[in-house]
Amino acid sequence: MALVMSPTHPCALVDVLDESIASQYPAICIDDTSRELPKRHTEHYPQQRRLLLPNWFTAIECLKGNVGIGYMPSHMARPLVQQGLLVERVLPDAKLSSECCMVWRKHDNHKLLEWMVDYLGDEQQLYRDWLQSS
Repeated sequence: MALVMSPTHPCALVDVLDESIASQYPAICIDDTSRELPKRHTEHYPQQRRLLLPNWFTAIECLKGNVGIGYMPSHMARPLVQQGLLVERVLPDAKLSSECCMVWRKHDNHKLLEWMVDYLGDEQQLYRDWLQSS
């Protein structure tokens, strides 16, 4: 996972980020789509406002537009950082222990579901591409 923000965001101009600085700005988070299980979200500081967004497209636009800061899977952040659209920073005390689970109805046979499971990969690929810190 990579902590990213706009290159002109105030947090991008700080050499060493900490809780007191990061908490001043909204945490950009993707909303959990769970309907039956308890919802899970990326960790944020207790004093930090959280902006829950429906998808990555909207989250990336908010990050590029200086709305806040947020964590993104490294493989998604890398091209945006390389293009200069976002910058990556590190929070020394960050705890990136977000749990992940995928569930779906057993008897639903949908091509989209098959594609998504293939895209996310096996357990090792899922961890490496979507959950591991850079």
